[in-house]
Amino acid sequence: MGGACDEERYLALREKVATIVNAADPIGLLAMDCPADEYEAEITRLVPQVVDAKSLEDLVREVHALFAGQFDSQTTGPVDAYEDLARALWQLREGGGVVQRSVGTDHER
Repeated sequence: MGGACDEERYLALREKVATIVNAADPIGLLAMDCPADEYEAEITRLVPQVVDAKSLEDLVREVHALFAGQFDSQTTGPVDAYEDLARALWQLREGGGVVQRSVGTDHER
C-alpha cells in the first residue's frame, strides 16, 4: 500500500542497521580488512529481527543466533558478546527508527 514510501523507510532502516553492525564489527572481519560489505547478508536478516524484537534480551539472543548460524562457535563467541550490538539496535528501534513490520517482511531474502 505504501509502495515507494515503505521502500524508502526500509532502505533508511537498513542503512542505520548497517552502520551499527559495521561499527560493532562483531566477528572482527572489517578489522581484518575484509570488504566493507562483508556483513550484508547478516544485515539483511537483522532488519526484520529488529522490527519484530519483543525485548532487548530477545534481540541479544536473536543477533547471536544469526551470527552463530553463519560462523563457528569459536568465532562467534558467547551470547553476552552481542549485548552492545543488540543494545544499539534496540535503541534504534525504541528511538523511532523502525518502520512497521510489513515493510521488513517485504524485503526478507
